[in-house]
Order: sequence, then structure tokens, then C-alpha cells
Amino acid sequence: MEKKGRSFTQIKKSMSAKELKSFCIEIAEKYANSNEEFARSYFMKEYDISASCFYKILETAIVCNWVSDETVKKMEAKALVNQKAHAVEAGLSTRKHYAEMRQKRQDYILSLYTEKEIENLAVNFAYSPLSKREFAGAEGISVGLLDKLLKKAIVELIVDDVIFNAIRQRSIDNTPQNRQEKVKDFFIKLAKERYSKISELLS
Repeated sequence: MEKKGRSFTQIKKSMSAKELKSFCIEIAEKYANSNEEFARSYFMKEYDISASCFYKILETAIVCNWVSDETVKKMEAKALVNQKAHAVEAGLSTRKHYAEMRQKRQDYILSLYTEKEIENLAVNFAYSPLSKREFAGAEGISVGLLDKLLKKAIVELIVDDVIFNAIRQRSIDNTPQNRQEKVKDFFIKLAKERYSKISELLS
């Protein structure tokens, strides 16, 4: 029978913010980079933590962006292997859970950017010769997060029409011809959201 162990609340109370971050990173990294047999029960025993605390530690490390995207991929892959050993359909719930955590992770990172930082990023992207993937890599962010930052810059009027049109044009120019209409439709939708925001401010 698995020992109950400390709860996440108890862990938080016993550590400083810096210590908690290091603790979560240590467990998440070890979990991601260890063999299949080093699963939940091992970490519960090794660190004297409960099952719910173990999962909360992994979630916190992911959502707070304390571990890399590569580590998150390894964590998900290991979770899939471990769950499939217990239930055939378990992989579906694991993928859904990790997708939700990645979404929270992106939302958290997005909240850390100031309007000035978002503006600078959008301006640099608008005139960059790099592809979207190359630009995101140079900035140390995912393509998904870059898309969210650019959308925020456009819809929330952080950039002017000149930059909006530059981003729109470079996006169309860098898209295969058979997919350009889809991209144009997407920017029409963004333009509607943008001008709706302007209308709100003027009303």
C-alpha cells in the first residue's frame, strides 16, 4: 500500500518560493529522464509526497514554465507509457490533460509580457527575413506562443495598422499558394476583431 506522504500545501508551507521551484524542477526533470519503472510510487516514497502532490508538482513545473518544452514532451511520453500499461484507452485522457497544461503554460507565459515587449516582438516579426519557426526559435518561444502574442498585438491595438498590414502580407507571402485564401480569411477575422475594439473605444 502506497504511503500518503506530504501534500502540496504542506510542501509550499515548508519551502521558500525559490526552494519550491527547485524542488518541482528536480522531480519533473527526474521523472522525464528516468526509465519507466521510476513512476509515481517511486517519487512518492523517495520524496515523502502524496500521489496528488506528485501530480501537482509536475503540473506546476509545466504551467509555470519551469521546465523546457522538450522535458514536457518526455513527461507526456512517459505518462502515456505508464497509463497504457493499466488501461487501453488511458492515453486519450493523458493527451487531453497535457494539452490543457500546455494551454495554461502558454497563457501564463503570455501574461508575463508587457505591451511594449509584445509591440517590439510584433514589429521585429513584421520585417524579419526569418520564417515564423526560425523567428520563434531565435526568440526562445514556441510557434504557438508567437501566434498568441501576435494576435494580442493586433486585436488589442498594441501595434498600428502599418505593422498589422506588414504582418498580414508577410504571412500571406510565406504561405503556399493553395493555402493563402485560408490565411487571408484568418486576417479578415482578425481585422474585424481589431476594428470592433476600436469601435468600443470610440463609443
